[in-house]
Amino acid sequence: FGVGSVFGVPITVKDFCVAGICVKDQDLVMGLHIKDVLELDSFDGLLGLAFPRDSQDPFGTPFLRRLQMMQNKTLSFALLLDTKKPFMAIGECKELLEGHKHHMLPVYRMEIGLTMWTVAMDLKIIDSQKGKPLLAATGFGALDSGSTLLVLPAPLYLKLTTHLFRAPAHCFMGNTILCMCDTEVNDLSFTFGEFTVNFTKEELLLPIAEGVCRINIMPMPPAVKDLPVLILGQTFLQKV
Repeated sequence: FGVGSVFGVPITVKDFCVAGICVKDQDLVMGLHIKDVLELDSFDGLLGLAFPRDSQDPFGTPFLRRLQMMQNKTLSFALLLDTKKPFMAIGECKELLEGHKHHMLPVYRMEIGLTMWTVAMDLKIIDSQKGKPLLAATGFGALDSGSTLLVLPAPLYLKLTTHLFRAPAHCFMGNTILCMCDTEVNDLSFTFGEFTVNFTKEELLLPIAEGVCRINIMPMPPAVKDLPVLILGQTFLQKV
C-alpha cells in the first residue's frame, strides 16, 4: 500500500486463479524500481481483500468483482492452523467448514477508521526455569504480512519486555531493543482457541552484527499508537 512511483514491466496473466475462482487477462506489473511508496492512500493490494471497503477503485478489484458475480454462495476466508500443513483458505463458507479438519479460527471484523480483520488470542510469558507465569494478556491480533515484526500496543510492549528476558539481560532498551545474542529469554506463546504457537530464542532474536541481536518485537508506531490490536507480522506468519 502507498503512493510513489513504480518502474516495471507490465505483464498480462491469462488466468489468475485462487481456490478455483478465476479472473481472465489480469494486468500485473513486475516492479523493478519503487520509490516513495510510504502512504496508505492510493495503492491497492493484488486481491483487495485486506481493506475492500477502503479500495481506491469504487467498483472493487477485478478479483472482488468476480467474487460478487458468483451466485448463491457465501464467500469466506480463513486462517487454518495445523502443525503439518497450515494455510489460508478462501471459498464458499459451507465447503470450508465441511472440507477441512484443521484448527479453524473465526475472523472478527474491527472498524477503527479503517477495516481490520482480526483473530482472538491470548499471550503468555512463562519463566523458562521455574515454570511460573509472568505475564498474561487477552486481545485480538491482526494478520499482516506487510509488518516484519510482532507489533504490540505500547503498554503491553513495556510489560512484555520487562518479563521476556532472563537475568542477567545484556540489552539496550528502546523502541528497538538490542541485546547480546547470548541473552536468554523466557517462554513466549500465543494461543488461538486450542492451538498454541511457542516462540524460541532463535525466532525472537535476529543477529544484526557480531554478537549483537535485535528483538523481533516493537511497539506500535506513533501514527497508529492507539490501535487496540497486536499486529502479527512476518515473525508470526513464518512460524505458522
